[in-house]
Amino acid sequence: MRPLIEETLNQMLEQTSRQFPGHCALSFGDQSWTYGQLQQRTDEIAAGLLASGVCKGDHVGILSENTPNAIFAFLGVIKAGCVACMLNTSLKAEELAELAALSDIRHLMIGSHYKDHIFYQISRDMARHCSLTHVFDIGQQPSSPYCSLGQLEQAGRQNMEAYQRQQALLTPEDDCLILYTSGTTGTHAKAVVSTHFHLVNGGIQKACAMNICQQ
Repeated sequence: MRPLIEETLNQMLEQTSRQFPGHCALSFGDQSWTYGQLQQRTDEIAAGLLASGVCKGDHVGILSENTPNAIFAFLGVIKAGCVACMLNTSLKAEELAELAALSDIRHLMIGSHYKDHIFYQISRDMARHCSLTHVFDIGQQPSSPYCSLGQLEQAGRQNMEAYQRQQALLTPEDDCLILYTSGTTGTHAKAVVSTHFHLVNGGIQKACAMNICQQ
């Protein structure tokens, strides 16, 4: 077992992007992004969220199919000092609204669709059951009335100074992720909270167990 370290996910990603800026961080089909590109995009998304009025500690729901944009959004939420709440794409609007209330989700990021679940319509239905301050469209829907990921990045480029000041306030003990499980004691979902410390050190230990080295 590797020694545990006191770092935020932001600090770990920054160090990695500086050490290996040209190495591939993410690939999807015939597309790929380096660690340098991943760092820039997620920094801009994080800064854009803060510019939009999202605050450190806010809970942000992510309802999306598996796409690169979902990963960019996930990391952007965490780097903004918020808590990413990963929502099950198979749930109905009423069930998602219940999770939103359980987890105090104030903002929502939506992808396109999963099977016959259209996330734009689900977000509208959720709004009838819970209060959402912002909804962001990370699914690149051309007719969406919501702020797109590209618009968030554009806003973030104008807010980098404030974003950098925010980074000094983050600690490894800050919450950054909520996952849900129904468990074995009933049908209602339970929320499991993880901190930056948990994600960073859990990732390191798993990488070591898989014999993944820096090269």
